[in-house]
Amino acid sequence: MDQPEEAVLTGGRMHPGGVVRIGDTVRRPRPPGSPVVEALLLHLERVGFEAAPRFLGIDEHDRQVLTFVPGRCADPPVWVQDDRLNAGRLAEMAALLADLHRATADFIAPAGATPQRPLPVPGVCWTHGDVGYSNAVYLEGRLRALIDWEFAAPADPLHGVGALLGTCVRSPRPDAHDNERRTVAVELALDALTEGGGHDERDRRRLPDVAAAVLTDAAQFALERGLLDAEGVRVMRWRAEWFRALGTTA
Repeated sequence: MDQPEEAVLTGGRMHPGGVVRIGDTVRRPRPPGSPVVEALLLHLERVGFEAAPRFLGIDEHDRQVLTFVPGRCADPPVWVQDDRLNAGRLAEMAALLADLHRATADFIAPAGATPQRPLPVPGVCWTHGDVGYSNAVYLEGRLRALIDWEFAAPADPLHGVGALLGTCVRSPRPDAHDNERRTVAVELALDALTEGGGHDERDRRRLPDVAAAVLTDAAQFALERGLLDAEGVRVMRWRAEWFRALGTTA
């Protein structure tokens, strides 16, 4: 019998060349933590959460078999150049995270199954773990789903919203000439994320510190995995400190 044709899916940095599409399915490697991710995806299907791929099983090469989600990941999206438009899109993402957290409220991980790694803002709310435009699928301009769930884990409910603030906003940078405008962009995003996710003013004040924690953790992870050069890590750590300082004045 002819072997099914595999089309390599590009864009991911964790498994370059290792994620493929076969027909209407996606095949992914099973890194540490995969059993808990697979259980979580099955739970999301049972409770009717639509914005995640379905886990269909494991193939003969010990790869996850997932449904293919039509659309594209906008990374970076064109709207990120418009701070107000970007804030509106982030509000949509925050609302989706709120829906996700309601869907995972009664999820119980299988005995002995643990996440690939702990998330940097501890808590008991099961969440995506790596939310951002690179893992958000849009179809006809609308947010459809989150993909790449391999870092799903329990965390503080603000973890994902803080990650969006830290990574999906044109925030200040050490080499930028327009940091005044970038500071305004952060304020717009803070308002949008707070309102979109149904958070209160106390949560809004916490978000810069959460963004700082996510960026600090991401910088260390990128350094250990060789995902960024030394300059990229330095900039990420600078941005983490900027958010941390903003949190002290919020």
